[in-house]
Amino acid sequence: MKYKLKNLIFKAGKSQWQICQELNWPEAKLSRFVTGRRAPPPEDLETLAPVLGVSRQELQEALN
Repeated sequence: MKYKLKNLIFKAGKSQWQICQELNWPEAKLSRFVTGRRAPPPEDLETLAPVLGVSRQELQEALN
């Protein structure tokens, strides 16, 4: 589990479902990133970071 990513989602004040709706992603996509089953490709980091209100670098650090 990527707790730092989970914390960024919480701080954004949105649920995983809301973020997926906003990005037009299937719910399983973000879930795989949060559980650590899959690492997001660079283009997904670029898309997700602004929705969470963080920089791409901060998001990358949360995933490490």
